[in-house]
Amino acid sequence: MECYKKVPKSVVKSELGEKSVERWQRDWDQTTKGQITKEYFPIVADRLYLKINITHNFTTMVTGHGNI
Repeated sequence: MECYKKVPKSVVKSELGEKSVERWQRDWDQTTKGQITKEYFPIVADRLYLKINITHNFTTMVTGHGNI
């Protein structure tokens, strides 16, 4: 006989979110692209909680493309 412990949906969502951010961080650390952006946002989880007003100048600055 198998017995299962019921887990609330919110716990499952939270754990999946944490695993996703961990994987994203691992991928972010391993990629060779986006070096300028990585200088501004080295930790994915920190970036997710920032409220950033994305403008043309901001995008130019963090991507290293274009002139300000």
